[in-house]
Amino acid sequence: MSILDIVKVGKEVLRERTKEVTDFKDPSLQRIIDDMIPAMYEHDGIGLAANQVDISLRIAVLVPDPHKVEEYKKTATLYYQGQPSFDEILGRILK
Repeated sequence: MSILDIVKVGKEVLRERTKEVTDFKDPSLQRIIDDMIPAMYEHDGIGLAANQVDISLRIAVLVPDPHKVEEYKKTATLYYQGQPSFDEILGRILK
């Protein structure tokens, strides 16, 4: 398994409507998800959409951490954070 590349802004797959997943038993779907997770971690992400790795399907992987929600509320700090598909573009977020 290799780490999927993140596509950059300007790539058509980021602008087009993704295809709906209808066959959840398709083995290729699980392979895509299994490949997306290491790509997400490689870029220090907590979520990744399939179109960000050049796959035009309506899939996203997320790593929620419910144990941190209450702690975030107590210690939220304003950070600047980017998104892998948009080099050098940062947004303000509370963490």
